[in-house]
Amino acid sequence: SSGINAEYGVTSHISKLSLYMKHNQSDKRVYTPVSVRPSIASLLCAMPSVTYSVRQACDPQTRVFVQYPEIEDYTVFIDNDGDKRLTELPVNYRPPSPHGKEIAISENVYNADPAAALPRSAKQLPDNPDPVFKQCRDKASVAECGCTNHMRMSDLEEFSDCRKFVYTAPYSNTFNPQLFIAQYDRENIPLNKSYQIWEVNNRTGYNVYTSDGDLSPSCNHFNCTIEFQGSELFHFRISVVSDTICTYDTEFLIYIVNAPLTTTHYNTITVIVGVTQFLAILIYYHCTREHDERNFSRKPPSIAKTSSEHSDVSARSEEMATYL
Repeated sequence: SSGINAEYGVTSHISKLSLYMKHNQSDKRVYTPVSVRPSIASLLCAMPSVTYSVRQACDPQTRVFVQYPEIEDYTVFIDNDGDKRLTELPVNYRPPSPHGKEIAISENVYNADPAAALPRSAKQLPDNPDPVFKQCRDKASVAECGCTNHMRMSDLEEFSDCRKFVYTAPYSNTFNPQLFIAQYDRENIPLNKSYQIWEVNNRTGYNVYTSDGDLSPSCNHFNCTIEFQGSELFHFRISVVSDTICTYDTEFLIYIVNAPLTTTHYNTITVIVGVTQFLAILIYYHCTREHDERNFSRKPPSIAKTSSEHSDVSARSEEMATYL
């Protein structure tokens, strides 16, 4: 647009400048200087060009999220009435570790209640972190934690205190994260970029495979499969690889059920069953032997009594014969 200043007789032109900036991965600068110089400028102008500092930032209205199978309405994570797709976490839940279900190696607490006891805290390794509350820190009750519905639905680690319900999957099934890009006032579109994935609670009971069957923590959308060797809660974080300065991160939680016994548990049960069977056999042998000894100790008196009876009969017979 243009306008004329009648007092000075100067014509001003206002133009709109649009910039498309592509991020160079080797360039770590957040601010980029942009100089604007008019194509026609008088030498009498003190500053014929203007320099702006343009800050490179992500669009706050764009985010990446994982779509859980068969779940369209995320309000089910706030509260539900026996939804079989979800698992209700125990109060002050802490994910297990490779050292055993009773040993936690993460400071995260889920479904927090500062007034209740902390499970999986009796057995600790020397380098294990202590449980740390977030929203419930220095609070006396759940009501004081201030959990909002947004926090109860959030998959982010920073809101773990408020997360009560999580998505459930059986052990026998693999899980394919379905990632989408959400933008304000637009339809969600599938993600077509590579991403890195890892577990935030330092759990190791899983493997990530590409569509080619290669074991790798880096994969493309719809080409990533997670296989589980452990059970209970897994909390994953995904970082999208982008050609811009923006790094879109997201997280998702999945609770694995119906897992088979681990080798440690199987060996423990085998030992217990073996010892129980050995004790049962030993007790049976002891009782049988004691019963036989009792029967044997009763036989001599019976034999003696029978012999005495035969002697009495013989004596009476002799008396009868003498009398006759």
